[in-house]
Amino acid sequence: MAPKKSVEVDLQLNAGNALVEIKPAQFQFLIKQLLNNAARAMMDMERKRVLVSTKLVEDKMVEIRFQDFGPGIKEENYVSGFHRSFTTKGTGGFGLLFVLRGFGLQHHLV
Repeated sequence: MAPKKSVEVDLQLNAGNALVEIKPAQFQFLIKQLLNNAARAMMDMERKRVLVSTKLVEDKMVEIRFQDFGPGIKEENYVSGFHRSFTTKGTGGFGLLFVLRGFGLQHHLV
């Protein structure tokens, strides 16, 4: 693996003063996993950037979008990316399904 380089994180927080009930340690783990995956995806890129945005949905949910600017997932892997055994890495990593289901989160491909 190439030496670690910093990842620029751009926050666009638009959920107002919404209150969210979440376990801090689990949320921290989730964000760490997403940042690690994004950093790996952008490993060969000069500029590594992640956009984290929030918005209030129907006054009852907070949507959190996490977007990196890496090469992307191949179209044939869109659905497979949420299967328990799927990985684009040789070894290591938890996979998106494990991370999302472990927190009872929904996933949507955009």
